[in-house]
Amino acid sequence: MRAWMVMMLLILPLAATARAEDQRAEAERYFRAGERAYNAGQYDIAAQAFEEAYQVLAVPAIAFSTAQAYRLQYFIDKEPARLKRAVELYRLYVDQQKSGGRVSDAAASLAELSPLLLRLEAEGKMMGTIARQQTTRLMVVSQVDGARGTIDGEGGALPLTKEVTP
Repeated sequence: MRAWMVMMLLILPLAATARAEDQRAEAERYFRAGERAYNAGQYDIAAQAFEEAYQVLAVPAIAFSTAQAYRLQYFIDKEPARLKRAVELYRLYVDQQKSGGRVSDAAASLAELSPLLLRLEAEGKMMGTIARQQTTRLMVVSQVDGARGTIDGEGGALPLTKEVTP
């Protein structure tokens, strides 16, 4: 029985390590998809992919990238919930990162966005949080620059997204 307990003590940390590596790989896939969308100017899609990455692996760098995508998309569509989420994520980043990294960039964005958020809240224009999509969306990405793809006969440069029937 004692040998069995020793084996379990050796196996459990290995299983936890494998799970952590799987989580990191999953977060990396979401992050890379978000990065490609961001670089293509598809900030809404990038924010969604970064949010998925952050759900899997809540690290400050992913929070910062997600905030960047929401900030840029806010300036495109003026959706107040995106502004609110960007501010939340920049604050979270600064609180967790403390110094170094992109703290100065996050602080500059907070200085720019916080007054806008306060004004919108004072005007009663805040609509809560960003609703998680209830649709199924397929995203095709590639690490190859200039790659093109097709979903249901609709083609274009990657990343390419399309709402599909689940």
